[in-house]
Order: sequence, then C-alpha cells, then structure tokens
Amino acid sequence: MWWPLKLNLNTALLIARVLLALVFSVAGAAKLADRSGSRQAIIGFGLPSSIAGSLGLLLPLAELATAGSTDTHLLGSIKKEAISSCEYVRY
Repeated sequence: MWWPLKLNLNTALLIARVLLALVFSVAGAAKLADRSGSRQAIIGFGLPSSIAGSLGLLLPLAELATAGSTDTHLLGSIKKEAISSCEYVRY
C-alpha cells in the first residue's frame, strides 16, 4: 500500500472540509487586510467601480461566513469520527 494510513471515506471528507475551511479563512482574511487591492481586483475583473467598494467588503465577509459554517459542521464531524475510530479500535 502506498499510503501509510488507512483512511475511510468519512476521514477523507473531514480532511477535505478542514482544508476548504482553511482556504476560505485565509482568502477572506487576506481580502479584508488589503481592501484596496481587493477593490482593484474586482475592477480588473470588469465589474463597475461603483460596486467594487461594496463587493470588496461583502466578498471577504461571505468567505469568512462560509469558513465559519464549515467549521461548525467540522466540530460535529470530528466528534463523530473520533467516536467511530475508538469503537473500531475497541472491537
């Protein structure tokens, strides 16, 4: 076997959720830290400059909200995965 760990589908999905939450968190935080750069990027995509200021704030907030909702589901998934792993080892 080329992979040192035996992963089931639930574990693979959990890892994917963690990575997705991390990507959204970093992207949202970076856009909030550089709002003028985000505004210029939105204008660079061809959107009107009149809405670029609003989108420059709403887009990172939406990314952080998505990361937060993913994190909320992660807590339940981690607990469920930990319990199932313990039951698997016990038997």
